[in-house]
Amino acid sequence: MESSSFKTVICICRSVEFPTDRLFEEILIVLKPGGTILVHKNPQSTVGETDKITSALERKLLLAGFLEVGVLKSTVPLEVQSFGALILFAEALLKKQ
Repeated sequence: MESSSFKTVICICRSVEFPTDRLFEEILIVLKPGGTILVHKNPQSTVGETDKITSALERKLLLAGFLEVGVLKSTVPLEVQSFGALILFAEALLKKQ
């Protein structure tokens, strides 16, 4: 894949160990400036564990060089919240030199 060739990348992961720091760095390379990564994580965990997972993923994104990292709040009905998903987004505002 060529550098700066994608506007959006979607990453779906099952564990906090994946995606790796290296994967985020590679994604940043292929994203166009202003491009967006969406990270979908289905934690199936308690609120405290979800907060830890969120912090770990946000940190990985920031260390890879992404800016404007945030969490999209789920609007899943109460009946299915145990299957809720954590979705983070980050913009590639600046490219690494």
